[in-house]
Amino acid sequence: MATFSDLEVVYARFGFPDKGIQAGQVGTVVHVFSHPSEAYLVEFATENGEAIATVAAEPQELARQNSSVP
Repeated sequence: MATFSDLEVVYARFGFPDKGIQAGQVGTVVHVFSHPSEAYLVEFATENGEAIATVAAEPQELARQNSSVP
């Protein structure tokens, strides 16, 4: 079973500096991968809705909206 689901709002736990994403940046899961391993395609955007980057992330790189981020 997937840790996150499509259209779920998540945070980047550690950031993706090569994509311009900082730790704590809010994103939306746009696709869930289950094979060969669990992963997520997450779209990160500004507060105005302007797309910053779309990133393939592993579950440990993301946190739920209501959880604490380091």
